[in-house]
Amino acid sequence: MSRGPIIMMKDPITNYPMLTNLPGASGMVHWYNPKSASVVGTLEVAPYNRVSRRDPLADPHVPAPEVTHMAIGQNGKDMVTVDTVWTENPSVGASYDLVGPQGTTAMNVCTSIKFWSYVDSSKGGKLDQRKRRNGEVPMSYELVSSMAAPHGRDGDVCALAVAPNGSVACTLSQKEDTFRVWVKNTGTSPAGTSTLWKCLYKVKTPSGYANLLAQRASPASSQQLVAFSSDGTVLSVSYGSYVTLWDHSNATLLTSLSIDDNGAAGGVGSGIQSINFLTKNDDVMLLTTANQIGVKSPFGGVKSCYLGNDEWSFDVGSVGNDAKISDVVPLYDFKRKSGANGGFF
Repeated sequence: MSRGPIIMMKDPITNYPMLTNLPGASGMVHWYNPKSASVVGTLEVAPYNRVSRRDPLADPHVPAPEVTHMAIGQNGKDMVTVDTVWTENPSVGASYDLVGPQGTTAMNVCTSIKFWSYVDSSKGGKLDQRKRRNGEVPMSYELVSSMAAPHGRDGDVCALAVAPNGSVACTLSQKEDTFRVWVKNTGTSPAGTSTLWKCLYKVKTPSGYANLLAQRASPASSQQLVAFSSDGTVLSVSYGSYVTLWDHSNATLLTSLSIDDNGAAGGVGSGIQSINFLTKNDDVMLLTTANQIGVKSPFGGVKSCYLGNDEWSFDVGSVGNDAKISDVVPLYDFKRKSGANGGFF
């Protein structure tokens, strides 16, 4: 297993960048203050017990835990993480051969999904009693639900998304060949309010898209293969060069689209790398592959109040044969501040 890229997103509560999967910070999420150039908060997602090898010359180095995916609701109150932990216990997780100085050692990797809720200490929430350096801010997230092997013992998680309201999440698995929808339930009892998450259902890859997910998805990648619309009613799931749109309330497939009308998406084997809804009306989607970028209307150009019939795509190969798209970032704040109706990226 190769280590995935660093994950970074903005915390809606503190407005600080949140980073995970940093080298030397195993299983941790960090909040970084650009002005002071310092880490101002941490959250331990996957505990890590550092155990010395019995024989450093013969025993393989056991990789540290890794937070492979992280997503957060629009108001910052709900966060979901996925982590992987190596273990010598053969009864949990997927089996892997760990390469060492003197051959391979059989070990297992356990994948876990964890659901976190923000606790406002100013309103009587639980306080984090750990000592903090001057300038740190409370990272008061409480683990409310956790599940090992969310896609089965051998299943990985290659994509994660959370709806803007933070009450629904979606995970995608290449090995299980399914996506699962998770929902939050909040109950009230004499002891107080409790929050629990559960898997609502799983959907097997539709027959028309069989094998497309296996060709493109990887648990150690920055691909954004699932996304929710801004109102949270539509779920988009990418299979190869196609994006499928679902009504996740009843697991109904609504339609599908691609950058090119013929589904080529920049050529055979060039699958969708990221999908984003650009406008508050959810009638514009930004799709990217390794060599193409396109703006499409999810349900047809004639129904888009912003695009009309002006859907477009651009092949970066026209700039240079070696030109590739490494990442695309929608500029939602720029759109609001400028007063424009569309999205920028």
